[in-house]
Amino acid sequence: MSRTIRAFLAVTVSDDVKDVLSDIRDKLSSSELHGLKLVDPAQIHLTIKFLGKVGVDDIERVTEATCSIAAAYKPFKLKLQGVGVSPSVRRANVLWVGLSGDLLLLKQLTVEVNTELASLGMEPEKRFSPHLTVARIAKNISPIDRQRAVDRLFSITPEPALVPVSSINIMSSTLHRSGPRHKRISVIQLG
Repeated sequence: MSRTIRAFLAVTVSDDVKDVLSDIRDKLSSSELHGLKLVDPAQIHLTIKFLGKVGVDDIERVTEATCSIAAAYKPFKLKLQGVGVSPSVRRANVLWVGLSGDLLLLKQLTVEVNTELASLGMEPEKRFSPHLTVARIAKNISPIDRQRAVDRLFSITPEPALVPVSSINIMSSTLHRSGPRHKRISVIQLG
């Protein structure tokens, strides 16, 4: 029986972007905000496709399928723009930084990846919303603390740092008490 790993496809961000996200993290890490789990900027990425638990043997098939799609795309650029929450302001459990730029190319790329990987038997993503998660809110947080966290996030305007998209990374994810830890398995260059 093949060993499984928790894996996903992602665009990693540059050190400049990590610096901006680190600044946002510092602004959110106030002692008056309770129930926030801040994401380590070194772990922040743009998820293209969450694969879930896959066999180690399947990673090669995922790599081959993704390579064939990535070859048809030239590198493009996104940039940080705005902040938001999911699923809604009232029920926020994810705080994120938004993206602008070549979003149509990004969405087209993700649709093609999803379609190809679905043909390999992998569950397609229901909805793609490009963002960089900077914090999560605990489920048992009080409504007042949830609103404080959301208000603090919306008081922040991220610097418009560039997010170059020149490759797709296959990443493994191991869950720890302090949060997930990601490790790059392979890099697939665009174009």
